[in-house]
Amino acid sequence: MAAETLKRLKEVCKYQISNVRDTNRLRLPVEPVVVIDINRYLTDPTDPNNESCRTTSEKADPSVDVYDVTLADSNNKMKVQLACHLHHFIQQGKMVVGSFLEVSQSVVVYDEMNLEDDGVLVLCDVSIVGYEPENVEEMNNLPWYPENSVRQTECRPLTSARGCYLNLWTSSDVVVPQTTLPDSEEIDEDQFGDVHTISEVTRKWKSVRDVKPALLVRVLRKSRLLHFGKPHKDDKWPFQLQLLVGDSSGICTLVFWNSLAVKFLTCVEEGTVLFLRNFNVKKTFLLNPGWYYSDSNLKVFDFDLNLNPHHPVSEVRLIKHSSLPRKFRFPNLAYNFITRCQLGSLPVNFVCDVTGMVTYVGHVTREAVKSRQFFDSGGFWLYRWIHVMDNTSDSPIIMQLYRTNQCSVFDDLCPDQLLLCRHMRVVYDVETVTSSRQRRHIYLTSTAVSQYYTYDHVRSNREHQFEKEALVKDLRSWRKRLKMDLVIFRTGGYYSYPPMPLEMQNILRSPITITPSGEQWCNAVKNLAFRERKILFVQAKLGAVWSNRNSERIQVANLDIDSSLTVGMDSELDNDVDLWPKEFDPQCDQMEKDFPPSFERGGASENGSQTNMLMLWLGLNERILLHTAKPLMCNTDNVTFVDLVAGRCDSNTFDSSQISQKGLERCLMSARDVLNQRFFLVVDLYRTSASSVNIVLKRAFLL
Repeated sequence: MAAETLKRLKEVCKYQISNVRDTNRLRLPVEPVVVIDINRYLTDPTDPNNESCRTTSEKADPSVDVYDVTLADSNNKMKVQLACHLHHFIQQGKMVVGSFLEVSQSVVVYDEMNLEDDGVLVLCDVSIVGYEPENVEEMNNLPWYPENSVRQTECRPLTSARGCYLNLWTSSDVVVPQTTLPDSEEIDEDQFGDVHTISEVTRKWKSVRDVKPALLVRVLRKSRLLHFGKPHKDDKWPFQLQLLVGDSSGICTLVFWNSLAVKFLTCVEEGTVLFLRNFNVKKTFLLNPGWYYSDSNLKVFDFDLNLNPHHPVSEVRLIKHSSLPRKFRFPNLAYNFITRCQLGSLPVNFVCDVTGMVTYVGHVTREAVKSRQFFDSGGFWLYRWIHVMDNTSDSPIIMQLYRTNQCSVFDDLCPDQLLLCRHMRVVYDVETVTSSRQRRHIYLTSTAVSQYYTYDHVRSNREHQFEKEALVKDLRSWRKRLKMDLVIFRTGGYYSYPPMPLEMQNILRSPITITPSGEQWCNAVKNLAFRERKILFVQAKLGAVWSNRNSERIQVANLDIDSSLTVGMDSELDNDVDLWPKEFDPQCDQMEKDFPPSFERGGASENGSQTNMLMLWLGLNERILLHTAKPLMCNTDNVTFVDLVAGRCDSNTFDSSQISQKGLERCLMSARDVLNQRFFLVVDLYRTSASSVNIVLKRAFLL
């Protein structure tokens, strides 16, 4: 990597911009540079670069994202912008922190309404030529390019009125500059005389703007950040953060607006004591039913305390518990712990707390928000499946953990940790239950106010008193007595819960859309975002079937792979499909983060000994092949192909297949009877990288 590459790049752009006709496309052969940071934000009407850095064809692109990319050479770092037609490099996980880029076309774009604007470098054509993440942390300490403006060196968008960056993969989280985090402080005793109660404030709420009372409250619930930014609006801080707070007189809702929501997002949590002054009090339009606060001794006031960064400028201070006089009484953080043994007796939608030892951590998955439009790359929730064990049962508590604003706990979660989850909701798959004897699949999922803690974190947090709970003490004792060599920890792999119904008519009870063969199959795979999962319903004929333990293929006689369009495989013998979880040794292994993405690296699966069934399906009306895989978690040695693909013999565990080699051969031979016959397929699509999509067969029913 050559020195002063960034300097040469910008100087050549500035010099040539007056000597070429097409100022949007300058060919600049330079040495590779390193990506050391990537940031995203929504466009807005004030952004001068949104139109000027696009060609005529690109201006029809409805993309709402803008990406600022920080590049580095040997001497300096510089923040640039990525042209709209290159956004797919980031959205599909191709361009990541640590990538080496060769820039061949770029342009300097100016804000013509600003006389002091120094221009922003926009990359119009790049090639990704390598990946070395080891030196990224060191390169972040490099000085900024000398001619950069102050705005180009700050942690805020280059060309927009937005006040901060959004998370790269979801718009429900933001990048909070570390320098803005307030610390807890002590409060003088003479200030306590001015403190009112919530009851007094709400009783006199019409005169609040005149008297400006002070409040001392404790945070009882914290909701996730609400982002209401729109590309056609120029809101600088389109955020809202809701809290449930209380004192000795009762509880009410507190709302941080705009920049205050971002400022206090990570430093305020359940148990924090806040000193408030200069706020607005308004009648609650609709009391949040998701607070789940069940203390009947506290009065609930249907008022909102609104804190704003201006008009009026609200005063918010985080108070240390040690500085509080004993006369102040606050509601306790009530815990509602349940165990695995109690889980089956709880009603649906019951909200509870749970704690235990993590034994399985699944991949991060992106779930599209219901109101998401196709071009919104941040319109996703992030979640992962985990298993947690306690001392009451050998079966795990299965949880679908959505990413909250406690991103470090979610991202760094690994097996063998002691985890505490607050305000989880009980879910049953009641839609598929047709009789009282049918097994119910139960799990816990996150709510809007869920909070996660590992024990290392909560031990340093004096605001939590759950260590005194008997259930937590029992769990700690059980963990010390547990023989760790008898516990199997796992990570990753394909995981789907709850299992789909075993009968086709039960699946069809819910409204579904069957995707026709041809371009629709291709688009369903092509349009998947990074780490997005989607269920596909199709009709197809069985063309071929084989196993990675038995490469002999059973196929129809006239199957023409070479002249057919194939979806879901790179080659006709693509047996290396990694669908099985990996065993994890807490003493030796380190948790590999699969999110955010890293550069793709080749290599065979570590679980090559596990059995996968591989199948090719023929489109009914189009000359197209769909390649699917199915992990063979079979609980019997005597199974036909039809029963196998219908899921009637699935064990629903992580154990290796119990089917022997002879049983596998018999299963494959039974597929001859149904070759070229129609099936109704339920297929699970999951993009693991820019060029790889796992296409897993969940169910196949013979028609």
